[in-house]
Amino acid sequence: MITPQPGASSRWGEALSVLMIWWRFIIVNVVVVALVAAGVSPLLPKWDRATASVVPPHPQDLFGSLGSAGSVLRSLTGVARLGQRPTAYNYFAILKSREVNEAIIRKFGLMKEYGISDSSMESALKALSGNVSFEEQTDDYITIEVLDKDPARAAEMANTYVQLLNETSIRLGSLEAHNNREFIEGRLDSTWV
Repeated sequence: MITPQPGASSRWGEALSVLMIWWRFIIVNVVVVALVAAGVSPLLPKWDRATASVVPPHPQDLFGSLGSAGSVLRSLTGVARLGQRPTAYNYFAILKSREVNEAIIRKFGLMKEYGISDSSMESALKALSGNVSFEEQTDDYITIEVLDKDPARAAEMANTYVQLLNETSIRLGSLEAHNNREFIEGRLDSTWV
C-alpha cells in the first residue's frame, strides 16, 4: 500500500500551528529586544566618519616610473601587477607606514583619546588601524576614511593624512631624483675615464 506524501499545504499548516502555540513567546521577545535596543542606543558613543580623496599622479614616462632600483625591483617582483599602479602602491605604503601613523597619534593625542594607559605605541597603532581605512577606488583615486567620536577631529585627521602623504611623497621623490642623478653622474664619469 502506498502512503501519500505530505504536500506543501500540510507544511504550511504545521508552521502555522507552531506559530499559534508560540505566538506569545515570540511577541514578548521581540518587544523586550526592541526596548533594550532603544534604551542602550543613546548610551553608546556616536562615531563620525570623515573621508578624504587623493588622486595619485600618473608616471610621465618610462624613466619616471622606473627611475630607481626600488621601482625596478617592484616591477620585476610583480608587486605593481597586483591591481595597483606603482604610484598608488607607493601611496598606500606611505599611508600605512609607521612614521605617518605615529605622527597622527602624537599630533592628536590619541593615546589619551583611546584610553591607552601603558603609553604603548604598539597599542595606539593597533587602535588607530581599526579606525582608519585606505582604499583604491575604480576611478583611480584613493579614499582615506577616519572614524572618530569628534567629527572635527575626524576631518582634521583625514586632512593630516593627506598632508603627510604629500610631504613624504615629495621628500621621497626628491631623494629618488638625487639618487638617480648621482647614479647617472657616476656612470658618465666611468664612461669618460
